[in-house]
Amino acid sequence: MRTNRRVLLVMLLALSCFYAGFYLNPRDLFKDLHLSAPPNIEANQEFSKKLEEFMKVLAATRALYVDEKSPDELINLAMKGVVSGLDPYSHLYIGPEVQVAVEMLSDRTYNDGIGISVGLFSGYVYVTEVYAGYSAADAGIKSGDIITGVNGKKIYGMPLEQVVLLIKGKEGTTVPVEVMDTHSQKIRSVTLIRQKIKISSIFYVDLGSNAYIKVRSFNEETAKEFFQALMNAQGKSGLIIDLRNNPGGFLDQAVDMLSYLIGPDKVVIKAIGQTLRQEYRTKNVPNIPVKYPKNVTVLVNNFSASASEIMAGNLKHYKISKIIGVRTFGKAVMQGRFDLERPSIRPDKDTKFLLDITMARYYLPDGSDISSTGVTPDIKVEQADNFKAYDYLTDRDAQFLTALKFLRGN
Repeated sequence: MRTNRRVLLVMLLALSCFYAGFYLNPRDLFKDLHLSAPPNIEANQEFSKKLEEFMKVLAATRALYVDEKSPDELINLAMKGVVSGLDPYSHLYIGPEVQVAVEMLSDRTYNDGIGISVGLFSGYVYVTEVYAGYSAADAGIKSGDIITGVNGKKIYGMPLEQVVLLIKGKEGTTVPVEVMDTHSQKIRSVTLIRQKIKISSIFYVDLGSNAYIKVRSFNEETAKEFFQALMNAQGKSGLIIDLRNNPGGFLDQAVDMLSYLIGPDKVVIKAIGQTLRQEYRTKNVPNIPVKYPKNVTVLVNNFSASASEIMAGNLKHYKISKIIGVRTFGKAVMQGRFDLERPSIRPDKDTKFLLDITMARYYLPDGSDISSTGVTPDIKVEQADNFKAYDYLTDRDAQFLTALKFLRGN
């Protein structure tokens, strides 16, 4: 099961703006970046030969392919192939795809969508979370379902950004969606209404003597929202931090959140790559009256990835909390996203070529590589085979119940 899932994990909250992964802030990362010129073709015979071979392939493809393709189309495909061939996480966005990707990095929380989170696994678009009160939930779509078609088009193998282009639209309009139940393997068609949706990255629940904080993703507002949730939890004896189905997000947000929990100047990760070798430490946050509960548990599952794994791994390493659930996804690469023509500028609506590329592998403070093992829970708890999205925080949520039992026993 885990082998099939070790590919790009992406969450689009409400099929909208939050691109999840594990990203450096491009304003910091690329401000001094300069792209080198291509190799001198005449001075590099091997490169020249490969370029001639490429031109032969290009000419043959254009002449023989069943449908007519312009040189621009074929060269764009070739450029995309250079990047996507590196690993499952690197992509080049061109043309209309750029605007969608740029929107995913924005800090907007209001978006036209259908009220779900999705992930891309081995070419299939899975529903990872369904939000109550929106059209997807009303239609009975549930976590674990696979979206197989949108607007009459089959979407297997399609980049997630293209799926978003098919689903997004003007508020009040409808979109036909085909959904497969992973248990029954039955496919049904539903017509969903696009709605104006607001999804916070943090969800807080008062549990009496304990508190519960769900971290859905790590976007530009998450650390601030998490701080407010910690303020609400002051005076509680126990705290549950839920990172299940959280695919990650911005590095600086994860570092800020860990600063509240493990204190200043602690190593969080070590990032190592061809052009990047850096150690990230927690920050000093003086005069902030946060006293989180003494007993802390963290919930994780197979869909907890990237920044979620960094947070869980550090809380385990520094003995702040007990990790409960199942082994995490295992995504230990750091990505950067920038404008190819203006590498020192944050991507915006004028960006023509957007490069999303793996820049480093990262390691936990003890040197462990999450890609190899993920984060192993202290207390392993599996959900029942027939566990549904709406069973979270109920008496069927075995992981949540285990966390409550642990807190009440300490």
